[in-house]
Amino acid sequence: MRLLEDILRDKRVWENILLKEILVAHFALPFKVIRNFEPIVRDTVTMPGNVAVFNCHIPGVSYNENHVLPESVAITSWVQDGVFNIFPSWEIDSKIIMIPKTGQLRIANVDENDLRHSYTCRIVNKLTGFTQESSTFGRIYFESNRTMAPWSKSNDFTVHLVKQGDHMLLPCDVYGFPPPKVTWSSGTSTVVVTADTSAGVGGGGRSKAPMNFLRLRSVQRTDAGNYTCTARNTVGSKSLQHQVIVTPDMSAHVVPALADIEAGRSVSFTCITSAADDNQIVIWLKDGVPRKSSSSTPPTYTLNVNSVQKDDQGMYQCVVTNKLNNEMAHSFAELRLSASKPTLKYKFIGHLLKPGPDVSLKCIAIGTPTPHITWKFDGNDVSLSQMRISVSQYVTEIGDVVSHFNITKVQVEDGGLYECIVSNRAGQVSHSAKIQVYGDPVAKKTPKIIARAGQQLQMTCPISGYPIFNINWEKDNKRLPGGKLLNKRHKVFANGSIVIENVQKKTDQGTYYCEASNDKHVVRASVEVVVIAPPEITPFYFSELTEGSRVQVACTVHQGDLPLNLTWLKDGGPVYRGPGAAAVTPFNAYSTILTMNNVSRSDTGDYTCVAANPVHSATYTAHLNVNVPPEWIIEPKDVNVVRDDQAEVNCSASGHPKPTIKWKKGSSKDPDQFSEDVTDNVTADGTMVISKVTKKHEGYYVCEANNEVGTPIVSIIRLNVQDLPHIILPNTKYMSINGGVASMACEATGDQPIHITWIKGSVQLNYKSANLRYNVEEMYTDTSVKSKLIISKVSDSDSGRYVCVAENSLGKHEAAMELEIKVLGSPPDDLSCNVTTPNSVRLRWTDLNANNLMNDYVQGYVLTYSKMVSADDLISEYNEIEVFHNGDDATISNLDTDTEYVFSIKVNTIQGPGKSSKPLICRTSESLPEAPAGLKSMLLSPNMALISWIPPRQPNGQIQHYTLYEREKINGMQGAVKSQSFEPHVRQVQLSMFRHSSSYLWWITATNSVGESEKSRTTSLSMVKSGGIPAAIGNFHGKIQTKWHANIDLPCTTSGSPTPNVKWTFNSQPIDLFQSQRLVYDNFTLHLDSVTSTDSGNYTCTAWNVYGSENVTTSLLVVEPPKPPILGIVNVSWTNVTVNWTKAPNTYAVQQYLLSYKYVNEPENMYTEISLPSHSNVFTLPNIKCGTTIAFSISASNRVGHGMQSRPFNVKTLQGKTPIAPTQNEAIEQMVSGFLIHLQKWNAKYCPITHFAIYKRLTTEKEWTTVNENITPNGIYSIETLNPSTNYHILVKCYNSAGMTSTMYTASTLTNYGANYGKEALSVNDKIMLTIYNIAVMWPLVVALLFIIIISLSLIVCYKYRHMYKKNQRHLEANNMILKNNSCSKSEIQSDAYETCTPFKSKSTILTNEDSNYNEISPYATFQISPSKSPKRNKQYFCTNCGENLEICNCNRMFCSQADYTNFLRRPIPKRVPSYSDNNNDDSKSQSSSIHEFYDIERSSKTCEPMKKPKRRLLPLPDSRRGSNQSTRECRSTNLHETTFMMPIQHRGTYSHNDTDEEDNGTMSSGRGSRPVPYRVCY
Repeated sequence: MRLLEDILRDKRVWENILLKEILVAHFALPFKVIRNFEPIVRDTVTMPGNVAVFNCHIPGVSYNENHVLPESVAITSWVQDGVFNIFPSWEIDSKIIMIPKTGQLRIANVDENDLRHSYTCRIVNKLTGFTQESSTFGRIYFESNRTMAPWSKSNDFTVHLVKQGDHMLLPCDVYGFPPPKVTWSSGTSTVVVTADTSAGVGGGGRSKAPMNFLRLRSVQRTDAGNYTCTARNTVGSKSLQHQVIVTPDMSAHVVPALADIEAGRSVSFTCITSAADDNQIVIWLKDGVPRKSSSSTPPTYTLNVNSVQKDDQGMYQCVVTNKLNNEMAHSFAELRLSASKPTLKYKFIGHLLKPGPDVSLKCIAIGTPTPHITWKFDGNDVSLSQMRISVSQYVTEIGDVVSHFNITKVQVEDGGLYECIVSNRAGQVSHSAKIQVYGDPVAKKTPKIIARAGQQLQMTCPISGYPIFNINWEKDNKRLPGGKLLNKRHKVFANGSIVIENVQKKTDQGTYYCEASNDKHVVRASVEVVVIAPPEITPFYFSELTEGSRVQVACTVHQGDLPLNLTWLKDGGPVYRGPGAAAVTPFNAYSTILTMNNVSRSDTGDYTCVAANPVHSATYTAHLNVNVPPEWIIEPKDVNVVRDDQAEVNCSASGHPKPTIKWKKGSSKDPDQFSEDVTDNVTADGTMVISKVTKKHEGYYVCEANNEVGTPIVSIIRLNVQDLPHIILPNTKYMSINGGVASMACEATGDQPIHITWIKGSVQLNYKSANLRYNVEEMYTDTSVKSKLIISKVSDSDSGRYVCVAENSLGKHEAAMELEIKVLGSPPDDLSCNVTTPNSVRLRWTDLNANNLMNDYVQGYVLTYSKMVSADDLISEYNEIEVFHNGDDATISNLDTDTEYVFSIKVNTIQGPGKSSKPLICRTSESLPEAPAGLKSMLLSPNMALISWIPPRQPNGQIQHYTLYEREKINGMQGAVKSQSFEPHVRQVQLSMFRHSSSYLWWITATNSVGESEKSRTTSLSMVKSGGIPAAIGNFHGKIQTKWHANIDLPCTTSGSPTPNVKWTFNSQPIDLFQSQRLVYDNFTLHLDSVTSTDSGNYTCTAWNVYGSENVTTSLLVVEPPKPPILGIVNVSWTNVTVNWTKAPNTYAVQQYLLSYKYVNEPENMYTEISLPSHSNVFTLPNIKCGTTIAFSISASNRVGHGMQSRPFNVKTLQGKTPIAPTQNEAIEQMVSGFLIHLQKWNAKYCPITHFAIYKRLTTEKEWTTVNENITPNGIYSIETLNPSTNYHILVKCYNSAGMTSTMYTASTLTNYGANYGKEALSVNDKIMLTIYNIAVMWPLVVALLFIIIISLSLIVCYKYRHMYKKNQRHLEANNMILKNNSCSKSEIQSDAYETCTPFKSKSTILTNEDSNYNEISPYATFQISPSKSPKRNKQYFCTNCGENLEICNCNRMFCSQADYTNFLRRPIPKRVPSYSDNNNDDSKSQSSSIHEFYDIERSSKTCEPMKKPKRRLLPLPDSRRGSNQSTRECRSTNLHETTFMMPIQHRGTYSHNDTDEEDNGTMSSGRGSRPVPYRVCY
């Protein structure tokens, strides 16, 4: 039972049980465990300069409308490129942030660099602890950079719930191009959002708004309300509404927490909540069962429990639920029944019985605590030793105590008064009843009754039996009175009992007799009464003692009867009687002595003397104080505490009286130095507690314990503050220029030694870094370490987040900073409007020269601004104005009032102006408006006038109302001025109730937020005296501009009597009303339907009658989309084309140009569109291939729409040349294990080199090995891992848009010692020894070899000359015969120039991409003998022309004499250079020699046939070497035989054998070397 009660009283157990029951049973909230999930990150699309948003999508998990995840899942971080971790942060100043709660990742000011990064997210399942990274990564893509008005993917109205005290971010997800400027407003407060703007809405200073966010810190109830973000760019605007509902941090508190109350009483529990609105639900539970609330007056809710019973005991719970976000809070209270006096639920009753049956008497009682029941018989305790009597007792489940008194076979002597007594610590209650048994009176034995003197004594006659008629009492043979008593102290009752008041020992002690009788018997019984006086103790006391003193005190009972029992107690317990302890010595029967010979602090306490006799126990207590000097219980010791932690130093001392603890702080251990009392941080028990330790708390402390007994005790300690590393950042944002030097500083304080490291991504940067661009400088002081990271030659890859990590033996601290790399000319990104006046704006920005970063590059700033055009203005164009300025602010003056301007800034560098910043929109403040531009009055009837006006030309703000003033003039007397106000949209008003013989004067003013304008010109009317009213028109002259295809109504409000005639004219010509698009209404309003530019002009409404006339002219301008601009060419080069354009006539307010281009010759090439600003008229398209045709087309757009595209305009770039290769010494640098190829030595020849391809092979190999086929054209390329001292062929192919140049080099790697392979220099001794060895060993062999060579050459020469002589003679004879019999026409025997054929390829041959594969041709050539047609002329035919076909070389003829031919054969062989270029336009002009292949053709028949394809493959010749009079047929005998011979030829230009031959423009270059050259000759 006790264990169950303890469990029920444990609040934590009840809390868990009841919460589960509430959530499951009463609120029916589902519990969902996500076991397996894989987050997904999708690509996001945004626009340049806008914000990119990534969401971490989790399948199976639902988000709320504010993108907040359920409690079971959390997004822990984002990872950029798999390396850089991004964690949640409320600090939203950086470019990349992760939003807490929603887990969104946002990247601000997205540019091209952000498109290279990828992002993944990490999530954790809070229920399982499982962590997962997304399986997919997201990237950023640009949708378009075309001018676009702001638009949003979000809802126009969003509700946000935020807990009081939490931070909150309100997003303004609006996109557009140019990037829109965002303003936030709440009520009358507005803040312009920029990258570094921070301002509180309403001036609170707790909000911040970068990245289009409005940040609210520590949200309070006053922050609730509606917030509007407006995004605006040059095209339009977009607004989003946000409603913020601040929900209090739900809490509940029930009072009283514990109600201990008696049964039957009432109690009330009050639940106090944190909110006082109706958005909360309060439920009362009792042991998990709902109870109805008694009253509800938020924020208090009351539950009343009336007439508390045992069933009402238990745990009461108040559960508060917010209806908006289902957040819950709860509080508990316990109701207990206090110790209550027992009550009897069941009482036995009296019985009259006959002897023999069994009897059971029962009492049932309840009470708190559980009561106990005892029984008495005739006032005496029941003796359970009797076999026939038994008593039982138990407790039921509901707490009832049941007791039975059982009598077996009741007898006459069992009759008497039975009593059950129920008692607990709260009291007792009893019940008695009489049991009577039939039988004669029987006397019962009774024990001696002891009575306390002075108290009441009640006795029952110890006689049982039934019936008994008389009971009498007597003492000392005297009958005690009954009925009307003479002795008032004795009272005898009818039931046989007697009561004696104020018992006296002398008179009342003795034997009493009672006599009972019935009609048959008389029985007498006796009762002995002993009266004892209670003891009384004489008071005693202890004097003040110190430790070690002696003390003796006596306890004497000065009154009371024996026997007495005297005992001593100390503090309620027995006095210890050991050696050296107190001694108790009985002195006599009435007194005892307590002796302590050496008192100590343990003897301090309350000493009680107890004197007891049978009727009473008396006590007397005296306190003994032993004064003890202070002694340490806990002596303080030196303590080491980490900074910002809590320090607790215990100082506890014992003594009597209790010592007082004091702390003091000093500068040293010298007692005189402790002058500073420490009181604020000392607890009641003397413990010094410092909640947040800082360095100022470090030092010496003394603890003093004093109780004015003896000498105070002191303890001196030292508090050492151990300082964890703490980083102090002088700046969190750094900036450098591309190619410059970046320096970032980090200072760390704390206990030395401190080690500082730098981290970027996952790479640690320090002075040992392999990257020579990084350098770390450190400076050590006594209190800190300063570290500076210096990065030289910075580039875009160096931008990002850097972390400074400081570490010592106690721990480490990290701090991050951002490095931004700016390209020279990048503008400041924090341009802002600082102060505005009606005619000026002050701008501020960060001066790039402020930290001397760009002093050598930045020469100032160029501020550009232009006036924003209203949406109604279709024709105005405002040119941009540039202002040059230095510093960090500028004031732009001479601006229009209450007008928006667009500002941008760019840096003026030594290279010229840089890029412009993002546009900033500023509005000048308001001033007094001008007077309304016009006021007119006319009579509508004799007693009605119409007053019309038009707004001021310069309202200088928002017009709030117009005030019309009126002054009446009666009979020449001016009356008072009256006025009335009208809303700003009202333009005319009717006035009535004119008096006769009166005139009226009116004027009007306009009022804005600044004040009232000057009055307008006046107008007046007088009552007409005749019966007519002149014709008048209530409208004004004006100008209207509208978009084409709009419907226009031109009003003409007329008055007059008689009714005037009205007509409309257009440009002074009557309007043809029969056209369907023109219509005049009954009120003379002219309606124009779907107007076009032909409707532009002057429309005049004329009204007239006999009394007068008036006309009003309205100038209408219809604006259409612009016509196509006119394109032209500015410049054309090999790689660039510059075009310009001019606006077409009648083109208004061009907003932008859309230039389209495409490459004509490329298949499936689509047009590329480029958006250009309205002020531009020139565009250069760079990076074009040489000889490429580009088609340009352009269109323009204005505020009406986009115009048509112009017709395509084709431009072709200049034709370029293939690259020129350098020499081997320029191109190749030798190394031990490779080569360095100097790619920059190749000459691009106007067309940029696109890439290189490099191949290598050993000189002994045939197959090429690819090194790299896609090498960027810059710097030096290294070929490595080659063998030292080895010869290699290196083939380099260089590509540009004009073609490819292939060059082969032969080079050798260096030896292991770095010398050139095969060219090591010998020492002098080595050269001498080598010479001697050659002379001694080699000279016989050399002589023999020379002899053999001379003999062989002689034999060969003789044989050759003999063979050639015979052969030539035979051929000449055959030729003469063939020429005589030749039947070919003269047209086939025309002379022709010599024609070159492809030469041999040498080791360094330049190939084009059309001829990259070549085969070495035979060093011998064949010639054909062709007959001469006229043997008389003795002419020969030489073949010199090779056709374009690779497989055919045609022979054309020219005449020459026999002698010339012979001399020609004997010409010396020229030297040549084995290289040429395949460029046939320019390079061929540098050639000085040609190579021909000759065919000796012997003719034996007279037939002519077409030339057959020769067996040998010949390569084509340059076109410039071909003759202009080539024949299409070749005369050749079917039985020609061929012979070959070597023939050296060198010529410049053509041979002059025939003066009529056409000039040959192509030549081959001659060189120093010579070799046999094959020629082909027909003769």
